[in-house]
Amino acid sequence: MYEYANPEHRLAAVSLAYTSQQDRAVIVAPDADERRELTYLIRDELRQQGRLAAENRTVPILVEQKFGNPRLAVNYAPGDEIHYRKRRR
Repeated sequence: MYEYANPEHRLAAVSLAYTSQQDRAVIVAPDADERRELTYLIRDELRQQGRLAAENRTVPILVEQKFGNPRLAVNYAPGDEIHYRKRRR
């Protein structure tokens, strides 16, 4: 086990270890900022190795939001998609 005084060195070491393996692994990070940084470092290294295409793609995602009163129009913006779920009994 290694301990790094500088968190950036630790993240770089994790990303290099991940990209040096051919099999898949799961990386767990404690917060969103660290996950974003690890994703950036890993994808950058994979691009340099030619294992990931250089171009990026934007993919829309659905995010469930909890509103106090979902019937109020103020909760929504133009272009929002609204999906209703049936209640399970």
